Amino acid sequence: MASQKSISELAALIHDKTKALEEGAKGQPGGDFSLDFVMPPTALNLDPSLEAVRNELIEATDELKARLLGPFPYMGSLALPMPALIVIFDCLYRFDIASHVPATPGASITYADLAARCGMPLDDLRRVVQTAISYRIFEEASPSTSVRHNGVSALFAVVPGIRDAMSLLVGDNPNGARRFVESVLRFPGSGEPGHSALMVAERAEKGLSNDEVADPSKGFFDFIADDAPRLARFRNTMTIRRREPLSP
Repeated sequence: MASQKSISELAALIHDKTKALEEGAKGQPGGDFSLDFVMPPTALNLDPSLEAVRNELIEATDELKARLLGPFPYMGSLALPMPALIVIFDCLYRFDIASHVPATPGASITYADLAARCGMPLDDLRRVVQTAISYRIFEEASPSTSVRHNGVSALFAVVPGIRDAMSLLVGDNPNGARRFVESVLRFPGSGEPGHSALMVAERAEKGLSNDEVADPSKGFFDFIADDAPRLARFRNTMTIRRREPLSP
């Protein structure tokens, strides 16, 4: 086992790598590493050496956070946000919140107007958006009164197909994850697509039996073959994954 760096050594490494990354990215679009909303939005394209520096920096930062928190608080930091994040992204998807916030840098909308446009109760809307802000999604223009986009929330408004990707994030992925243990218990050792956690979830949602699967070789896309809107959402999501949506 490799010797563990002290937290001060990790902090020094983080400082040195951050300086190297900052210097190397200076002058490039996105090189200020800001989460501000700008138009046109850009993504930082790093050369392989700087990408390696960034990856090492992220890893060191994550390790430092874990060790500063300690085992129990760190475990809590992983598990406790999950319900809140599911609620945030589910509301972003179902109520299409981001599309009703002005897609102009600096422009804002009151919570009251945003709630009316989304068709969501004001108190619930404000609570969800303020929770999202705590995760660096949106920012308040005026405390408890108005909200505007930052670079993160703007993705949901300006990147084509991002709403379809959210449907996977808030629907299919959590449903499959919640059925993983059941799929392992029902079909131990099976590598068949029809025995996957997502398929167990799909059959349960449609009131179909998971006790006997007629053809386990048929997987998710066979199951939704006749659902044209859902297939379209998956195709749009795969398109996003194959390209950098905000390339300069």
